[in-house]
Amino acid sequence: MALGHYIKEQMVKAFEEKVSRSHVIIFCGTQGLKAGEMDELRAEMGKEKVNLFLIKKTLAARALKKTKMDVTPFLNGDTFYAIGRDDPLAISKILVNFARSHGALKIKGGVIDKKIVDVNEIRRYASIPSREVLIQQLIFGIRAPMINLVSVLRGPLHKLILTLKAIEGGKK
Repeated sequence: MALGHYIKEQMVKAFEEKVSRSHVIIFCGTQGLKAGEMDELRAEMGKEKVNLFLIKKTLAARALKKTKMDVTPFLNGDTFYAIGRDDPLAISKILVNFARSHGALKIKGGVIDKKIVDVNEIRRYASIPSREVLIQQLIFGIRAPMINLVSVLRGPLHKLILTLKAIEGGKK
């Protein structure tokens, strides 16, 4: 077996392993992106524990074939793959914001939890608030009715106390 063939097989295996363990794969066009911009994107993605793969589309197609999903429309042209195991919202936000500031990055589509999604759906994911913000909103939503109930129940008692103080003040 030739060394080049062996290296390609190892690349396919590594890519296939990452894909099989991931919940998020987003396909992006690299046409026009500079090396410095890719490094900047790689650094941002590293914070979210996302791997960026740049692999030939024929090798990627071979690895993605085993997922039994038709992702061939996303494989045309120069493509890199953002592969993550955790939060699709964070990955989507980073890519959409990066694409906004760097016009050369083109998001083609992706696979989120074994479901093929288009660019518009990835943008919708990016517009959802972060997990922390959603938890804060939930806590506030649960807390607000309780605060209102306490205020309503406290109102008549407060008025009674003020009335009694006024009566007490009038007797002196």
